[in-house]
Amino acid sequence: MSRIQLAVTNIGWACMKSDLRAYFRKFGTVLDVHIPMNYETGFNKNIAFLYMKEGFSNDLLQDFHVIDGQEVTVKVQANRRSPRTNTNIPNSES
Repeated sequence: MSRIQLAVTNIGWACMKSDLRAYFRKFGTVLDVHIPMNYETGFNKNIAFLYMKEGFSNDLLQDFHVIDGQEVTVKVQANRRSPRTNTNIPNSES
């Protein structure tokens, strides 16, 4: 199964994995969500990484997105390693 890694920037400090899964489910299959945390403050670092099954809707990259009242930016990440599976995630152009 091919996976695509997406970076979602400018997420709100209270944004949770379940919020992101619920929102992005309409664009395709969400396989995993990772939200890096700042352990000094207890809040997230205003970025999340989504792993979606290849074949998601192109609207995901073209639409204006607002999650919990916060405008976010979605970008496909270049060929990177998944922190959870330690496998290569293919570039969307290949």
